[in-house]
Amino acid sequence: MSKIKNWGIVTPSQSQKIRNSYEKSLFPSRFSSWLTGKAHSEKRLNTIFSWWSYLCVVLAAFFMGLACLIYSQLITVQLAGTLLVLFSSRRLAAVVIHQAVHHRLSGNEMIDMLIGEFCAIITFSQDFKSYKVDHCKLHHSPETFATKSDPILIFLETCGLTHGMSKSDLILGLWSCIFSPFFHFKFMVKRAIHNLNFKRPVRLLFFGVYYALLVFEMYSQNNISGALLLFLGLILLYQISAFVEICSEHLWFGNTEERRNTEYFYADISWGRFCGLPYPAVRNNVPTWYLVNLFYHLPVRLFILVGDLPQHDFHHRHPIVVNWTNAIELRNEAIGTIVENEPRYLEVWGLHNAIGIVFEQLSQKQSFVNQCTINAD
Repeated sequence: MSKIKNWGIVTPSQSQKIRNSYEKSLFPSRFSSWLTGKAHSEKRLNTIFSWWSYLCVVLAAFFMGLACLIYSQLITVQLAGTLLVLFSSRRLAAVVIHQAVHHRLSGNEMIDMLIGEFCAIITFSQDFKSYKVDHCKLHHSPETFATKSDPILIFLETCGLTHGMSKSDLILGLWSCIFSPFFHFKFMVKRAIHNLNFKRPVRLLFFGVYYALLVFEMYSQNNISGALLLFLGLILLYQISAFVEICSEHLWFGNTEERRNTEYFYADISWGRFCGLPYPAVRNNVPTWYLVNLFYHLPVRLFILVGDLPQHDFHHRHPIVVNWTNAIELRNEAIGTIVENEPRYLEVWGLHNAIGIVFEQLSQKQSFVNQCTINAD
């Protein structure tokens, strides 16, 4: 079986050195931990959010963004509103709804379902019920995780990113989808189908009332630019964010039949995805370091690798953890308390490197790929 080589993959000890090097910068330690998605080796973070305060803050940001787009005619305010809608809608979908299907919000199945459905309606994303099947019964199942039956891999293949393509063609396919009207139309239709489900009349009624009110408010304010920017943020940019993120997520076809019989079948085909690079030893390189962090890694953290997505591999090892708002610390603690026979954690710095790993694997001719190789210390 082939092994994937990529210099973005490092050991946890190497990764910790990258994170700790941020203490030499002007960034506050808490900001550095959030930006990178990696906790400091010694400076612990106090948890700021509970599940409900996290939900309230993100919902407040979402409706504040909507208000900017509906009621303001100032383009600067509308642009800020667009970014707020993108920022919050991705967190509502990738974090809140995700934790809801695992019943890790209130812990009450009915309450979590109602929260999940509400967030799915306002973000025009996949409904709670079908997402729970796709995610919990298929994506997390040892029989289908990272196989051709995994819903995420099926989605990638419908986007034209198929097994056996060359890596350069996969990269070209990624960029083609980002700018393709046909890709966005298909993605939008898929989202609409999940929401326009006549077999669930109560949910459909709430969906219709919400969007009728939204359209009415937009129309009454005669805010064409606001409506266009809402479409940009909630549809186009949202879809780009979701698509790029799943292109960096897992090593597909690595879940062999032999591996499925092990307790940690998911471990070395998942990785931590962190945003950043080592603080430079050469002083002349420091300005470039700040520019790369602020204009590349910061936007990625704000709009693509949102919430606990940098620690997504930890989620696969501990999917029912309650304190998920503190996943940055929990993952570091888990690295230090690996149990016997548990594979060590893999860590990748830079979204581009994570995508490179996925595309290199997809370009392999073999049906299965065993695991990633890691740089030596």
